[in-house]
Amino acid sequence: MSFDISKYREMFVEEAEELFESADNVLLEAETNGSLTEEEMGQLFRDVHTLKGSGASVELTLFAKFTHSVENLMDKLRNHKIEYLPEMAGALIDALDIMKELLELEVDNELTQELFTEKTASQLIVINAYSEENTVAATPVVEPVAPKTVEVKKIVPKNEENDNFGFFDDDLEILKIKNLMVFLQMMMFLMIQVMMPLDFLMMI
Repeated sequence: MSFDISKYREMFVEEAEELFESADNVLLEAETNGSLTEEEMGQLFRDVHTLKGSGASVELTLFAKFTHSVENLMDKLRNHKIEYLPEMAGALIDALDIMKELLELEVDNELTQELFTEKTASQLIVINAYSEENTVAATPVVEPVAPKTVEVKKIVPKNEENDNFGFFDDDLEILKIKNLMVFLQMMMFLMIQVMMPLDFLMMI
């Protein structure tokens, strides 16, 4: 017994009509107001995500492929990776219209790869441009910079350096004189020691 997927595709088509209606209503409201609330972003993502997932489950491969690109844009919007722009509403409404056409063609087995490219190429350029070029810049993280230690060198004036050298020179001269005096005293002591025996002999 072969598996008849057409029955499940018919069930999906009925579900898809409700999902398309929900997404259309949100986008028409956004187009009128020029804004999209958090709740509306979440609703749009859920509608498109279900369309993609259910379409893929009934082997509507090309329909799911295009719907995935739209879902990616909706995911970035709800996660604030890109900023919502008022003109996005019109672009997304056009994308939903293409999704409806692709669904009808693929369910009827009339959607070829060439026809898919023809139907989606220009709209994919618009969707990918919004997804990639309108990225919200992340706030740069400033790393704390450790303060640098500055070595302060004492500058000694030249005249002070000369005075210090003069001071040491004076000490050296004094030390030499003291050593000379000690040497002379030792010599005198030795001479006295030598002279004393001679004096003693002359007294005899």
